[in-house]
Amino acid sequence: MKTINLTIPRSWDKLTPSQLVFISSLFLQGLTKQAFLLKAFICLAGLKILPGRFGTKYNPSYLFARGKDKFSLRLGQIIYFSKDCEFLLRERDRFNPVPAIGGRKARSVLMHDANFSEFISALVYYNQVNKLPDDRVTLLKLCAVMYPDRSWDPDNIKIDCFKEETNETCYTSYLWFGFVLNRVASECPDLFRAGENNSEPVSLRDNVHAMYNLVTGGDITKEKEVAKLPVWRVLCDMNDKARNIKEMNEKLNSNGI
Repeated sequence: MKTINLTIPRSWDKLTPSQLVFISSLFLQGLTKQAFLLKAFICLAGLKILPGRFGTKYNPSYLFARGKDKFSLRLGQIIYFSKDCEFLLRERDRFNPVPAIGGRKARSVLMHDANFSEFISALVYYNQVNKLPDDRVTLLKLCAVMYPDRSWDPDNIKIDCFKEETNETCYTSYLWFGFVLNRVASECPDLFRAGENNSEPVSLRDNVHAMYNLVTGGDITKEKEVAKLPVWRVLCDMNDKARNIKEMNEKLNSNGI
């Protein structure tokens, strides 16, 4: 009997562009966790479901093909194997975006080639898509940031080249920016600690203003200058300032002030 080795990628950065687009489509379908994992496993293992079902009612078997090989798997086996896809539901610590969308190339994976204004725009669009997943125009604007044109103009964002792309293809930019935010939280932890114990919700607009105020010292005349600076330079600077403020407050509190 021939042995079939079913192997799948074990991290986001190992997905091929077509696999990434398929996984993106699963997030848009509102699936249960189990259904998501089953479909993800079948895709990542390169399996094709063939017609036919047999076996017991509670643990049926299904026919599959991979290349020239045909074989059956019981539902229990598929569920067991699909657990290896759970990394798709955890925080993304690695990522490789689709190389190009709408004829435009992907920028640096961690946005090292972006300025602060581009990052803030992506943050705004990301949060909007998070609230309204069906807002396609905003999703295309997020694509425009992650797959930039030659020049960046936040008041004239060019999205026409993305209009023929599928939702699942464009949604990969949402997954990608989520990875960027995970890395920002990891590299700049003091930016997020201040609000950890605050039960009051803070609007995105207030958060953006707070970030600008932190790096400009409240001088609004410097905002345009800051907007053009490399994003990671600004984020690291804000993190240092947030840490200094935190340490100063701790000293004042320890002295009863």
